[in-house]
Amino acid sequence: MVTLKSAAEIEEMKIAGQFVAACHKRVAEMICPGITTQEINDEVERLIAKAGGGPPPWATMATGMQRALP
Repeated sequence: MVTLKSAAEIEEMKIAGQFVAACHKRVAEMICPGITTQEINDEVERLIAKAGGGPPPWATMATGMQRALP
């Protein structure tokens, strides 16, 4: 069954989407040779904390075998 969102819920989703877009923009600005995924992760977590959020219950960065080391 599809659950319809209220106007308030849609507004909250809009705000969350804008925050995620701002995080993506900041990450794009940071990417350069030599930066580590840990440095990017730390910056995203700093932005979340600055916005009043706590540590997320999941990893903020997805990494894999092709990630930059360390």
